[in-house]
Amino acid sequence: MEWVNELAITLGHACGLAGLQVLLHLVLRQRMVLRAIFGQKMVSAMEKKPETSQKNLEVTAQDLVSSLVSIVLFFMYLKSSWDLRETAESRVRGHTELSYWAVQLHQGYTIYELLLYLYSGKDKLMYLHHLFVLANGLYTAWSRRLVFFYVWMGLVEGTNPCLSALYVLQRAERKDSSMMTICGVLLWLGFLLLRMVNVPLVFLGTVRDTPFVSDEDKIHLRFGQSSVLIIFFMSTFWFYKLTKGMLKQVGLIPRKNTTDKEGKEKRQ
Repeated sequence: MEWVNELAITLGHACGLAGLQVLLHLVLRQRMVLRAIFGQKMVSAMEKKPETSQKNLEVTAQDLVSSLVSIVLFFMYLKSSWDLRETAESRVRGHTELSYWAVQLHQGYTIYELLLYLYSGKDKLMYLHHLFVLANGLYTAWSRRLVFFYVWMGLVEGTNPCLSALYVLQRAERKDSSMMTICGVLLWLGFLLLRMVNVPLVFLGTVRDTPFVSDEDKIHLRFGQSSVLIIFFMSTFWFYKLTKGMLKQVGLIPRKNTTDKEGKEKRQ
């Protein structure tokens, strides 16, 4: 029954890290904290509509937690993937102390976000995305197998800070600001490199090292490969929407409201 104890410890670590992020969220959602970070004007804009005021503060706190955790995760994953990259043995069966806690921090973050989704509601695609991340991550942390591919795949978390910044700027009614444009372009570049290029490379890497995977880890490998493909297809859909939004933001394609306004002026 040793595996049961190890699984309980793995779950305990993930839940403990999720709890810390929930506590951080509770601190960051306070108006005085948000005002200290963003300033009175931005927070006042978020609270402009009474019916969405509290929700805006909640999701802004979530964006702050997401950005902080994602930055830490990105560098932990980058170092871990670099350390485990050299041989098929290290890629398939290797792990480090840093890689273990990186995966566990990610699981804590995923649990934290799922709790928020259950509280406030979210698109079904995001539930699916997070459940795949959680299932793969917890098994990877527990088994210490195929860690390299998980941490390599985890580099996609580097796209979160700019995405969170866009959401915050939208709530603060800064849609036409230069900062909105800069964050949009950086997000697009991050998606291109870390998701549209990186994710297929992760999948090809798993295919290359399949002969070195033991029979007992083949199910884990296949499930991981399926998850990589699903996340890639989801990322492709998001990248399409992101590209349209960025082109509108930089003025290369017209916005709907601009087109409608011009049409009315012509008819007059």
